[in-house]
Amino acid sequence: MALRWGIVGVGQISHDFCTALSAPGFENDQIKHSVIAVGSRNLDRSKEFAQRHNIKNYYGTYDEVAQNSDVEIVYVANLNNLHIETCLKMLQYGKHILCEKPLCMNYQEAYKVIKMAEKKNLFIMEGVWSRFFPVYEYLRNLLKNDKDLSVKEVFIKHGFKGDNVDRVSKKDLGGGIILDIGVYAIQCALMIFGNISPRSIIVKNSKINSDGVDMFVEFDLKFDETKVAHIICSGLEQLENKAVIVTNKGVITIPTYWCPTEIINYDNDVKKFPIPELVEGNYVHFINSLGLRYEADAVYNCIRSGKLSSDIIPPKDSLLIAQIQDEIRKQIN
Repeated sequence: MALRWGIVGVGQISHDFCTALSAPGFENDQIKHSVIAVGSRNLDRSKEFAQRHNIKNYYGTYDEVAQNSDVEIVYVANLNNLHIETCLKMLQYGKHILCEKPLCMNYQEAYKVIKMAEKKNLFIMEGVWSRFFPVYEYLRNLLKNDKDLSVKEVFIKHGFKGDNVDRVSKKDLGGGIILDIGVYAIQCALMIFGNISPRSIIVKNSKINSDGVDMFVEFDLKFDETKVAHIICSGLEQLENKAVIVTNKGVITIPTYWCPTEIINYDNDVKKFPIPELVEGNYVHFINSLGLRYEADAVYNCIRSGKLSSDIIPPKDSLLIAQIQDEIRKQIN
């Protein structure tokens, strides 16, 4: 039986998510997803979105999505600063949650949401879609099964021109580069080093805009004396946007590391994992957005098997990411 989705927020990522849900060509392809409701604070935008994606119910409030008894799970994709109240509302009405990253604005908020989900016996997951790409599965298996392989350092540079993007540059909208793309870099480093807490977090350089929002941060996550992740996140310029993993056997490179379709192994063997192509007439706003389907299918599998969290990005990992984000932002005031 298809999961019955409600969508909160009608921005570009919600469009891409709905497009991915109905895209053909994925493994074990079957009808796993049905979007039956969408809510926005603007009824006209909600109606336009519903017509674009053939959604039966559209609302001018988020509450109406929560109150729709047919909705099983809600994709929360509104602005960062609204995540906590939206998630709590949906949980109160018995809805499972897939919330776009960041789960909340800080550790305290994320903890509150996760505890509410536990209390209500409902599924909750932060939308760290990266971890569900086949490249990440390949990397996890490589790190697990190659007993002679040891990771020494990880280098990640992720940047785009975002100083005129309100969701990134405006404080009252929950902006900041660490909350935006910092999630991707942090989760990648954590996964590579075993999802353990770093011993130290050192901010080496940062730039804050006139609104008091972090737009550039360079920092290290140190796991021990020999295991370090060196990370640069920028909303001021386009960077190379790849992860470079230095091992005892050579270098592993992941281009477009947050939504990758290939990985270059330490022996220079290139493994490709192409995403199914868009159906003619459809479009997406962000690179490789059809890969959101990997995440959605994983959510389907969890819920239909009675699991309340994912082993790939469990709540404890989301809390660790939030802790690290809090410490970085504390260091740069």
